[in-house]
Amino acid sequence: MLAAPVERGVASAAYSFVRFGGGAIAPYLAGKLGEAINPHVPFWVGAGPPSSASRCCSAAAGCSHTPTTTTRHPGRATKRTR
Repeated sequence: MLAAPVERGVASAAYSFVRFGGGAIAPYLAGKLGEAINPHVPFWVGAGPPSSASRCCSAAAGCSHTPTTTTRHPGRATKRTR
């Protein structure tokens, strides 16, 4: 709330309005999407924003999902060569 250019009460009210407004309309829209397209579509639509946010945060932090080095896993059986 400190990053907003308005008073704390106004920022909190705006955040709550958006949050609860989205929570109020989501079940209706999910039902319409499920009826019109496919019952699985609301779940895919719901998974989009968290996935996008995760990718954006990872990109901003410079993270990579690909390993840079090969590591040995203790406890995993490996072939021994002599």
